[in-house]
Amino acid sequence: MNSPSELRHALALIADDHKVLGNAVRHLSQLLATDAANLARILTALQDISVIAARHFVREEELMAGVDYPWLATHRLNHRWFQTFISDYQSGIFQGSIRINDDARRNLPNLIRFHVCCRDDEFEDWLAANHGWSQAPVWIGPVPVTAYPA
Repeated sequence: MNSPSELRHALALIADDHKVLGNAVRHLSQLLATDAANLARILTALQDISVIAARHFVREEELMAGVDYPWLATHRLNHRWFQTFISDYQSGIFQGSIRINDDARRNLPNLIRFHVCCRDDEFEDWLAANHGWSQAPVWIGPVPVTAYPA
């Protein structure tokens, strides 16, 4: 990052990604709760999440590289793990080896939320300590994990 304004702009893009991802995961939660039999719609929602997450990961990794984040390689591994997980999950649904059952309806959205933003809080803390933030900006934080509606 060459300037504080570039850093703020990059952080704003990441914050926007988190909001878009949050909306996509909420949409998936609704499909799982009300339309679990429609696998095509669920697969489309998972694909949307995959595409949004991939874009987010590129932006986040570019930001981390730009500020010389020392744990970028570890963070990148978390991103690759998620991309493999979501791809395998989609394939499993498509091939019939993964069923949308009560466990998936309860846990899949929270699992996605957790892993898309895995370790972002550590990056926030590092950014606050190393780039003059008096407090890490909460708007770059992960999408909150919420309980599945009863």
